[in-house]
Amino acid sequence: MTKVIIVSDIHGNLEAFNAVLNDCRNYDEFLFLGDAVDYGPNPAEVIDLLKSLGARSVMGNHDKAVAYKVDCRCSEELHDLSVYTRENISNKLLTKSDLSFLRKMRVKSSFYIDNLKVYMVHASPKNPLYGYIWPWLDDEKIEEKMKETTVYGSKSIDADMILLGHTHYQFKKELPKMKNLLVNPGSVGQPRDGDRRAGYAILIPDEARVIFRRVKYNVENVLKEYKRLDLERKYLERLRSILLNGKI
Repeated sequence: MTKVIIVSDIHGNLEAFNAVLNDCRNYDEFLFLGDAVDYGPNPAEVIDLLKSLGARSVMGNHDKAVAYKVDCRCSEELHDLSVYTRENISNKLLTKSDLSFLRKMRVKSSFYIDNLKVYMVHASPKNPLYGYIWPWLDDEKIEEKMKETTVYGSKSIDADMILLGHTHYQFKKELPKMKNLLVNPGSVGQPRDGDRRAGYAILIPDEARVIFRRVKYNVENVLKEYKRLDLERKYLERLRSILLNGKI
């Protein structure tokens, strides 16, 4: 039976990523839904791990911001924190090879795993890097965001399962008017749904079944890494609060 691991939004949190990898042994394929960098203290090590895993990946808004030196267009309440960590962590620690890896990420990807057709994107089919699909949106609003924009208008996604991240909320949803199952594995490195444990998902393609997992990791080790980087106290305190509380 094929076993697929789905992760998203690692955000330079190597400690959390290692905890997930220790929890999800014996898998057949590894899918990454974007945002390897920013916020966390170990972006280069996270990229190295993704490379070693041979992860099938799509680009996140923070990956693009770092790779091309553009704005990440994230939420207003976190924008200054994003800019600060990009300038003082990601831009300082990543090599040309790391940036090349980020630039080679596709914005979206569609493929079969066994007989299950999967479509993956970081944010939403309509707005691959910057759109938000929150679990509390009504079906009509979600269905609109699930359509790809084309030169001829918009079209529905031809896939059994749509995988996305970006919101840092772990959930799945069946849409009455669409044949797709929507899955968000949550965030590995920056959970913001009130549960500070690293989140990921396991997919069993033969059964079109998704299992959500949450894994404890040592937040104090991450905070020690931040201290090594000599960050400004006001930003360090905000990062600490998010990691300890699992929310903004």
